[in-house]
Amino acid sequence: MASDRRVVAVSAMEGVQNMSMGALEAFLPVYAVTVAGLAPLQAGLLWAVQVVTTLLAKPLLGRASDARGMLGRRGLIVAGVAACAVPFAAVPHLTGFWPLAGACLVFGFGEALVTSSSAALVADLCRSRHYGTAMGVFGTIFDVGHASGPLLGGLLVGALGYGPAFAIIAGVLLCSVPWFLAVMRGCDSAGTLCGQE
Repeated sequence: MASDRRVVAVSAMEGVQNMSMGALEAFLPVYAVTVAGLAPLQAGLLWAVQVVTTLLAKPLLGRASDARGMLGRRGLIVAGVAACAVPFAAVPHLTGFWPLAGACLVFGFGEALVTSSSAALVADLCRSRHYGTAMGVFGTIFDVGHASGPLLGGLLVGALGYGPAFAIIAGVLLCSVPWFLAVMRGCDSAGTLCGQE
């Protein structure tokens, strides 16, 4: 399944979303305390807002993903990546607790959009005897994305500062969308397996 470009493309969308999440995990608390001037408790609450939003939204968005089928899953993934990119880029321009909490809420919702649809779309795309392989590819790309977020964020923040660093990572998210849609073109509206037997 690693040779199926569609499985790799869907996994990569989850991977880039997790890259931004890894960077946010690593640098939001530091930014909140050292730049925005928030108390450590407030910095922790910001992350809690993101996590709780994701946890509450995933079941509902998973149901929406199932109801819309393959084409709906693609749209939810694209919407989720955009919903992560915009607040991510905005974070370095926000200083109060409530604006930052709002950005975390939107980011958490975007994460739920991507996560609730991406694994299901990978399953849609593969033959039953290849589920394990496909999920292995998905999980590897997921983990690589998550692990690379703090590393990339650290390099960029160290070299350029928060604003440019967060803008570049948000740009990577947005630039992944046209590539994803191009790779996924050809899946039919009935949700069949895109040329699979």
